[in-house]
Amino acid sequence: MYYYKIIILFVFFYIFVYSLVMGEEISATKAIAVMKSLEKQFQGIQFTAITIASPPLLLERSVVYDFTNRKYFVEDKSVAEWKDGAANYIACISKFAYDGKLFYEWQQCKHGTKFPEKDVASYGIMTNDMTDSPMNEKFSSFKNGVGLGLPLMFYDVEGKSYNIKDNGGGFYEHDCMSKYLTEWAKQNNLESIVSLREGVWTITSIFVSRKNVKVRLVIEYDINKNGFITNAKYYYTMPNKQKQDEFLANEFIIDTAQDSEGNWIPTTLRKVNFANGETVLFQYKNVKLLQSVSSDMVQINFPDGTMVSDMVNKMEYKVGDLIDEDKAIDDFIRKHNLTSDLHTNTPYRVNVLRYILITLGILLIIIGIRIHYIKWRK
Repeated sequence: MYYYKIIILFVFFYIFVYSLVMGEEISATKAIAVMKSLEKQFQGIQFTAITIASPPLLLERSVVYDFTNRKYFVEDKSVAEWKDGAANYIACISKFAYDGKLFYEWQQCKHGTKFPEKDVASYGIMTNDMTDSPMNEKFSSFKNGVGLGLPLMFYDVEGKSYNIKDNGGGFYEHDCMSKYLTEWAKQNNLESIVSLREGVWTITSIFVSRKNVKVRLVIEYDINKNGFITNAKYYYTMPNKQKQDEFLANEFIIDTAQDSEGNWIPTTLRKVNFANGETVLFQYKNVKLLQSVSSDMVQINFPDGTMVSDMVNKMEYKVGDLIDEDKAIDDFIRKHNLTSDLHTNTPYRVNVLRYILITLGILLIIIGIRIHYIKWRK
């Protein structure tokens, strides 16, 4: 009986101590340090995300993303309804990228549900200003092509509606988790970080939307799985309502698996909308955590036949054709409704150099003839 009481006391003591460890509150400084060490393991990620609505609607997005330098390459394959045309659907292949200096954009579309072949006309943009490229400008808020972010990092899933980006610090939605936590702590949006179970933290942040809706975001961060977000819940409290009126609006559930190298990668993401009871499933394939991201992985080579708007050199031309520089500049001016001043401004130095070289060539010929004449006279 004595030993039985000792065993019971020991069990209760173990449960008590264990619960304290599991319920331990983690400081933001410690959490950020752990996150940064995990994020340093990989420079980037490569994946394809797929969503299929009522067939034949489809969106498949393949991404290469460099965490460190924010370089990226994206290829979208989409089949969408086309309400303004004779055909019911339009199928497009789109690519856009940022290599650290320039933004690239390329698209090719075809009526129907079959993707276009190589001989279908395409257009491209090359620029050093993101606002010149609609695809890149839209991608600046990284929505993963389906309104959701990849759970390796936490993205501002509801940023447009709830103004989380502005209230949580002016950083990109596709920053790593350590950046989010740093900004949340700085802006006093961070409520708590608690050890839910061994290696899994519950991080809670509070935000207020433009429409004065209070948003409480609760996410699960798994240290054991390369620092993935494995669950995210959005709780809302409407204006002029009390805390007890808070309700769960959306939940994101991320399923993971280990790849051949033992790294944890996402396989599916489920978005549950509790307002209408709808669940949307997103599938991930070809997921790779990259030790390095080479420059050729984040560039686009325009194929022959592509009509290119070169916003850097102010030229419009077709890839594969012999480029008449003056005509290419005139075409650019007409297409973008610019003044003729651009024409004189851009090629001016080129024309001056051309005239100088021609003049030097003529002078050399004259000098050569004179030397030859003098020698002949002697």
